[in-house]
Amino acid sequence: MDQMRSRFHLLLGFYQVVGGAIGLVLCLVGLGQFDTTNALIVGVMVGAILMYAYSVICGVFLLKVPTRLLRLRLSAVNQAVQVLVISSNSVTYKFVSGLAIIVGARTAPEMTLGLKFSLSSFLIHWGSANAEVFYGIDLIALILVVMIIQEMRRT
Repeated sequence: MDQMRSRFHLLLGFYQVVGGAIGLVLCLVGLGQFDTTNALIVGVMVGAILMYAYSVICGVFLLKVPTRLLRLRLSAVNQAVQVLVISSNSVTYKFVSGLAIIVGARTAPEMTLGLKFSLSSFLIHWGSANAEVFYGIDLIALILVVMIIQEMRRT
């Protein structure tokens, strides 16, 4: 059983490091394509970079830090902020560090149920007139949160 736990920690750690690293590379490449004189754009990019760096740190902690509960708590937070995907007329939020299978409903312009696949991505808007209103859940992040909580209960 202990070997299974350490395998879970190892796989989750690598997943978080790789997902965060992909996100960091995408942010750094994207930074060159945006107007860096706009403080809001720079702020959002710095926020995305910090979130991806947090993902990498969580992965490294799972691989290196001996305190199990601390590293699992950090990873639970990292995955929890990825569970919800919201896109409406007033706000859009999507954060994926790694892979995502997002199941949700698009309510405008017409009601549609859907499934979306995504690789590390960060999207945030305020007050935009978005034609697509979408509410979803990232199944991979949700499953990982449940697995991490179960692992925390065992320790």
